[in-house]
Amino acid sequence: MTDSIERTGSLGTLRSQQDWAAAQVNLGSDWAELSTGDRSANLGKAIACFEAAISVFTEQAYPRQWAIIQNNLANAWADLPTGDPAENLRTAFNCYEAALRVLSEKESPREWAKTQYNLASVWVQLPASEGATNLTSAIACYIAALRVYSEHESPQDWAAVQNNLGNVWLELVTGEREANLTNAIACYEAALRVYSEQHTPLDWARVLRNLGNAWLELTAGGRPANLNKAITCYTAALRVYTEREFPDYQAFVERHLQQARLDLDSQLGVQRDSPTNDIDGQDLQKSETTETTPIPSATDSNETILNGVRFVKTSGQGPISWFYPGFGKPKRDS
Repeated sequence: MTDSIERTGSLGTLRSQQDWAAAQVNLGSDWAELSTGDRSANLGKAIACFEAAISVFTEQAYPRQWAIIQNNLANAWADLPTGDPAENLRTAFNCYEAALRVLSEKESPREWAKTQYNLASVWVQLPASEGATNLTSAIACYIAALRVYSEHESPQDWAAVQNNLGNVWLELVTGEREANLTNAIACYEAALRVYSEQHTPLDWARVLRNLGNAWLELTAGGRPANLNKAITCYTAALRVYTEREFPDYQAFVERHLQQARLDLDSQLGVQRDSPTNDIDGQDLQKSETTETTPIPSATDSNETILNGVRFVKTSGQGPISWFYPGFGKPKRDS
């Protein structure tokens, strides 16, 4: 891809400003997606390309293109590993909000849904200033995205949103806790209608782990029954999280499985030796999603980890390129 980037970078001599600006968008997309080299430097170049492009594709003259570039800029700022993380997120937030001034659910439904999804991810990561306001705002954005993403027409995007929405319900501490957990369970179970052990094993195991966490905490409906469901989820996830391939996940889920079994034994009056009641310094009574120390990242680069919760990018989260006269097929369709 590096050679392609260098060739595209010389396209500033094209016959029109629009051609040049479109080349900058596609070049920025390439830099943003480049997996080799210095990640911070790559994203810095992507940001420079996108900012160059919006000097031509202005909001007044090219509103849709401007909004797409704003979305791409926001993605790059949100992923930037250097600088002030909170300030980077605020910049990303402002770019997403700007894009939504132009994009509408009626006229640009997929771009609008992608931006709602991305905005939700930033709401989750922004420093909390007013208690659970960030999480409730994220919930509203995810629910908005689900008005466009459907299980039938966009199953992977729909399932990813359902999983992330479940994570936010699981994290939400305001309101009725049992209702929040019930909402989380409904979202995870919806995602499992799309994910399968055979076709999407990592996604399937991730959702099962999250679902197990929700059942582990839920008390409504009968504690022993809920604990049995948590045990079933964790046991299934361990078919994917093997010690050889995912030792950190395997150890983490195994600890939660042991805790679920201990809690069930306690409910049934069974005595059993207790395992070490600690995971990296965290109380096992807490579910994975309430831990302040995230477990080690898996090889899935599409995961954003916050307080142990895995927010997974949809296939449309990344840079958006579009076909423009004089160019080849873009990296991603808009």
